[in-house]
Amino acid sequence: MNQVVANESHNEKLLNAIVKRMVEKHGCHTVFLYGSRATDKFEPDSDFDICGFRDEETAICDCVVLTADEINSAGEVSITDNTGRAQEVSVIDKTSTAPPKSSVTDKTGGALLDAWIYPVSLALQPDESLLRLRNSRILIQKDDLGERCLENVEKLFLRGPLPLPDWEKQKRQLWMKKTLGRIRRNDLEGRYRALWLLHSALEYYFELRGKWYCGSKASFKWLEEHDREFLGQLETALANPLDHDALASVIEGVTP
Repeated sequence: MNQVVANESHNEKLLNAIVKRMVEKHGCHTVFLYGSRATDKFEPDSDFDICGFRDEETAICDCVVLTADEINSAGEVSITDNTGRAQEVSVIDKTSTAPPKSSVTDKTGGALLDAWIYPVSLALQPDESLLRLRNSRILIQKDDLGERCLENVEKLFLRGPLPLPDWEKQKRQLWMKKTLGRIRRNDLEGRYRALWLLHSALEYYFELRGKWYCGSKASFKWLEEHDREFLGQLETALANPLDHDALASVIEGVTP
């Protein structure tokens, strides 16, 4: 597929269009860019992961392709409260938060936006769903809400998840062994369960060790640095999910 390499001017328009949609369509006053686009480690087809906070108590998702026309025609962002008065919102320096100069959009010049919109209460008391905001970039914020949110997220991460009770650990280990037995039948259900087992094994590895599971990409990076043996076992099984011996090695590696 042909790609459009965005220049600095396009990046600023793109960022403005994203913020404008979050503000005017969803009423957000604090907006983050997170994921690969925030860390400059994206692929050409990576979407723009966005998280916004607003005063409404409902949470919604907005997944849409911003067209080149929407990006180029986006004007200045107007942020008002429910009385129509302008809100005090800080726009972070676009030179430090815009997608990098090598940013790539689709062949039409558009961009895929994957946005989550939450109430302010979650920013003040985040749960594990907001751990993905670590290493994110604040695009706009009301007062210092964005900075406070990131501070709360980091505290949650450092505190770690609640320990699994022993019965829960045993349950997960038994489930993996039982699932492997079902996989050995080599039927359609067994082949499906092989993929299910590998997906769950990565999460279980971290949960059984009292660590947050922060998604596959972050997990692979952590394993590369701290447990290359298990990463190798996982790679071997993923290359051939019906290799029963490889699956057994993964199960053994998951167990602390």
